[in-house]
Amino acid sequence: MRRRRDARSCQYCGGVTFKLHSGSVYLYVRDGKLKALADMKIYNGCREGLKENIRFLYRMFNNLKSRRLDVLIVGKAYNDGLYAYIKDEVNTMVVYEGFIVIILEPPERFEELEKMKSMDVVDEDFMSEALNEE
Repeated sequence: MRRRRDARSCQYCGGVTFKLHSGSVYLYVRDGKLKALADMKIYNGCREGLKENIRFLYRMFNNLKSRRLDVLIVGKAYNDGLYAYIKDEVNTMVVYEGFIVIILEPPERFEELEKMKSMDVVDEDFMSEALNEE
């Protein structure tokens, strides 16, 4: 498999990074708490990479909210593809920090998102640690 030209090595774990650390992660608010789902097979070796991606998505979430968008979920694909699930704003895109963010229709229930087999719930203590260091 050919390595992307913009790929580089993570300073913490030596794994692949692009503009952001490789690996999928989603951020959302449920029951008044910020939650995250991540592909822990990728991030188990790099807590710092996961923290950086959570911080980036948290800033993106807040930025989209400040634009008066009804943001439910923000996410990052393995390869830096960014997504936002926003009510009533389907099939469009926005730009955030030089990234194109694809706007998608949100799932009917968060349970659907949480049942993704490749993703694991990120521990609340880890979430606090990641966001309090910012």
